[in-house]
Amino acid sequence: PLTHSELIHYRRAAPLFSRVKVTTTLLWWDDKMAYLEHRMECQGRISAIVYSRGAFFAGRQRISPERCLVKPPAARPSAKPAVVDVWEQADALFAANL
Repeated sequence: PLTHSELIHYRRAAPLFSRVKVTTTLLWWDDKMAYLEHRMECQGRISAIVYSRGAFFAGRQRISPERCLVKPPAARPSAKPAVVDVWEQADALFAANL
């Protein structure tokens, strides 16, 4: 996706030249944006959690996240995760203070 904003929580540094496993989960999506969680693990421990919000494009046309996934969910979750609400509020406050 073309990202719009990111929220990153570092837990511990990964040693140089170590392998990092990244697991990406689609948390929520609407008509305009998709919200993804990326968990980064090093040596079996969480190194960072990154939330990214972005839109998917094919050329210049915006497309739905379901078209980009290997195993798309049957439907959008019925309730928006709390982290998405908090993130949207923090993003709005940050944008207002630029």
